Amino acid sequence: MNFIWEISFIFLLYVILSAFHLQHLAGKKVTLKKDTCASNFEQSVEDPNNKTTSWIPNPDRGKSDCSICNPQDAKESWLVTKPIPVNGQKSIHVDVTMFRSGCKSCQNQDIRVYISHQMVSADWKIAFMFLKTLKPLTTLKNEKDLTEKIHNFAFEPKSDTFSILFVSAGSCTQIKDIDVYSYVCDNNTSSGVNLPETIAPANGFQRVNVSCSASTLNLGNDEAYGLCSSKGEWDIISPCMCKEGYTLRIGAEGCMGKLKLFEFRNMVE
Repeated sequence: MNFIWEISFIFLLYVILSAFHLQHLAGKKVTLKKDTCASNFEQSVEDPNNKTTSWIPNPDRGKSDCSICNPQDAKESWLVTKPIPVNGQKSIHVDVTMFRSGCKSCQNQDIRVYISHQMVSADWKIAFMFLKTLKPLTTLKNEKDLTEKIHNFAFEPKSDTFSILFVSAGSCTQIKDIDVYSYVCDNNTSSGVNLPETIAPANGFQRVNVSCSASTLNLGNDEAYGLCSSKGEWDIISPCMCKEGYTLRIGAEGCMGKLKLFEFRNMVE
């Protein structure tokens, strides 16, 4: 008797959940560029009238990093990456693996980050004048424990390509890997609705109206929609009910064919 009540209660719970679903789906990461700093290196730019140490790519050292060490002064040296395509994304995320040594004589171990949405000239004078017009995006603060650190930052692109600029002004720094990516809310069939692939917004949520899947009905004609977050995550609001002969499987792709008793019990255990 207890077994029958157990099955009846679980079945009733599924019927209630099949009438209106709120579900959360994880985001999908889309890699735009993931490589070593040496592979991303375009040029190092300094003041042509006040020279200092340049950033150097090290592709033959096995580590393939970019490094600089200019503790003797606080003059700026700009590392410019190769142009990176946006591929239609609304928000760009960057992870930078960096190491900074315990340099007691360094003037400043912080690294400033800028974004250029146009090509940086190969002429140092022109390039330096242009770079000085840019506004900093963020500052990667010095770490005291002498370990590798992955720094994260994000921005909204303003053109089809961009370059990342790292500015040292008296530091000893190694930049190892640069991972550039974005998020999309993936196409899916869940909670009885068909979700289209949607580019994640730069901030907040983007509402996407959706329709009930073929195995469901919307008896009250309430709106079904998904909220696509800036991290590529779906929050689904769905009034779609499973048609007769179908059962909603939580975590599965919508309504499935009717289950036999032993299959139903195995699914919920």
